Amino acid sequence: MACAGKCAKVLLIIFNVIFWLLGAGALAAGVLVMTLRQKLTGWLDRLSPTAGDIAESADEGLVRAGAITLCVVGAIIIIIAFLGCCGAVCESKPMLAIYSLIVFLLLAAEIAGAVVAYLMRDKVEAYVQKFVNQTIAEKYVGLYFPNGAGQLVEQIDELSDGVDFAQIGFQCCGLMGPNDFSYASKWNKDVSYTDGAKVVHNVTAVVPITCCKLRKAPQFEQITKITVDDFVDLKDCLMTGSEASTNRKGCYNEIKGFLMDNIWIIFGIGIGIAFVELFGLVCACCLLFAKSDDDNKA
Repeated sequence: MACAGKCAKVLLIIFNVIFWLLGAGALAAGVLVMTLRQKLTGWLDRLSPTAGDIAESADEGLVRAGAITLCVVGAIIIIIAFLGCCGAVCESKPMLAIYSLIVFLLLAAEIAGAVVAYLMRDKVEAYVQKFVNQTIAEKYVGLYFPNGAGQLVEQIDELSDGVDFAQIGFQCCGLMGPNDFSYASKWNKDVSYTDGAKVVHNVTAVVPITCCKLRKAPQFEQITKITVDDFVDLKDCLMTGSEASTNRKGCYNEIKGFLMDNIWIIFGIGIGIAFVELFGLVCACCLLFAKSDDDNKA
């Protein structure tokens, strides 16, 4: 076998051993999560103690789905790495051919998916806008203060909570602006809260609480720990929706801007994954051609 073939063999073995270890790690993590899912569900429930039985069921389903995903992905990686590694060690042309075909199909599917996503980006944006508008109109309930005080409490609808988390995290309001909530059929506009002076306020809100400006933007895990005193002017925000106390920018443009600012990171990760797959494919093909040449000379 020529020097190039020997180098390809060594590189392919090293590459797939690392690949196999990653797959085994993912599979082991999935099995571990499945084994400890009750403890993990309890931990998630402690993060959101007010959500009730429906949230507990959702948390358990989320943990189970994540564990199954890890197991499936890990098993697929192990099988692919096994074909590549054994094909290189045994110099098996069938194994190398199957390995090359699988890696090529994965690479082609990723490229095709990226191209389709780019070409259909306008349709994807239109679908996302329609979905979020429908969520606000039909499912949005909104966070609230229990008994008018304390910390904000989540609802049991994940989509409704998702809107609130986005509004606080990106300091925005609605999809395109506060007017989107004029169509929210389930949103309870009657808000009761107690301020720092222990004065009780009962107002009919023109915007959700999570559209109101905060003195300091919280971290994601602190969103449900927000109190009345954390807002710039909660009364003015709820009653007038003025720009001084209300985030009036739409979340769609804010989130889109965030993604565009970080597009090169996403692009770099995608290119890195594609490069790794291409490297494995080239090594496998080099070894396959070298083995074929040896067989022809023999």
